Amino acid sequence: MNLDLCGVPESCLIPIPEVLDILKKQGAEVEQLKQLVKFPPELVDEYTAKAPDQFTLHARNPEHSIRIGDNWITYSMVSSMPNVSNLNDVRLVGNFNLA
Repeated sequence: MNLDLCGVPESCLIPIPEVLDILKKQGAEVEQLKQLVKFPPELVDEYTAKAPDQFTLHARNPEHSIRIGDNWITYSMVSSMPNVSNLNDVRLVGNFNLA
């Protein structure tokens, strides 16, 4: 399986030390200084096999929830980091500092 994560086959730049530690414990090859993670094909296959056949992305308004999988076709936009809303309806532009 050849994934293109973050522009480099089977690898990704992740600037969050805690995430690097978690991925390393789960079997990914981590280069701490470069903040680079390489995902061995076996690891990708293992976790892909654990994914459910279907799931629902729940919206604050249930009428806008999206069902993924199970013979459903889903059309949605994909671009950059999503915007988020807090419980006070304040909309924040998504970025890594919110993680």
